[in-house]
Amino acid sequence: MTAPFTDFLRAMNGGWTAGPALSLPIFEGGRLRAQLGAANAGYDQAVERYNQTVVGALKDIADQVVRIRSLDTQKKDAARSVAANDRSYQLSREGFRRGLTDYVNVLIAQQQLLRAQETAARIDAERLAAHAQLMAALGGGVETGQDGRDGHPSGDHPSRDESAVGAAAPAAASGAKPGAAVARPAQVATAGASAMPAAR
Repeated sequence: MTAPFTDFLRAMNGGWTAGPALSLPIFEGGRLRAQLGAANAGYDQAVERYNQTVVGALKDIADQVVRIRSLDTQKKDAARSVAANDRSYQLSREGFRRGLTDYVNVLIAQQQLLRAQETAARIDAERLAAHAQLMAALGGGVETGQDGRDGHPSGDHPSRDESAVGAAAPAAASGAKPGAAVARPAQVATAGASAMPAAR
């Protein structure tokens, strides 16, 4: 055989081999179109869920930012209220010491000061909670660090020196000397019972 005729047979053989492979998708066109439609529908649903998640997260972030700004303003107002009530309380005490007023005014001023301090503490707690919720909305996490035993964070147990300071606080508050033993409730009750005259 000559070279041109051999090349012609090879070309015919390649054509018959490629023919069935090219005709297969023609008979499976309906199934492939259905699979493509299902894939597109799943993609659209995934995009919709993603958009809803992003919009919800942005809304939470905006709400927490507005809340924090409002609480910052309330904190400043509460601090001014505490300062004003503290001055009023100090003036009432000074007036009572000099005999210019009675003790009822001192008690009223003290009650108003305590209310102002309580309001300031509540606002601080709300600010901390708002900051924690903002971190969560931004994708961060809040670690409690509790070990489940005594309420102290893991690795942050009070040392022996801190325990000693805590035990010495009641003694310092009562005017006792450093190192003096603090009477326990049971000892106080026993001492009081022994000091009472025996019933006849």
